[in-house]
Amino acid sequence: RIPPRRDDKPHLPVNLFDISLDGTKLAGIGPAMDAFCPGCQLQLQIELPEPWGTFHTLGIVRRVISGKLTVQIGIEFSGISSREYAKLKEFIYGEVHTA
Repeated sequence: RIPPRRDDKPHLPVNLFDISLDGTKLAGIGPAMDAFCPGCQLQLQIELPEPWGTFHTLGIVRRVISGKLTVQIGIEFSGISSREYAKLKEFIYGEVHTA
């Protein structure tokens, strides 16, 4: 389930440490990370460096690994638009960005 988008929607900042065209792996700390479980659907907003800007997509949690201090979450992208896919592909493969 994805909650309706609102201006006061809480954000959970995490460190993105791996990204591909299929998904990403995130790591975070704190009790809020315990809420994630395989199969959960998320609304993702990933800030890429300029000139790519912010990348938006849905994701499905596929793996959760709890460590002593952090929780790692493997997320598969789903429902990615062709525009966002092209932006991500340019970012990953270093292609020249065109507006």
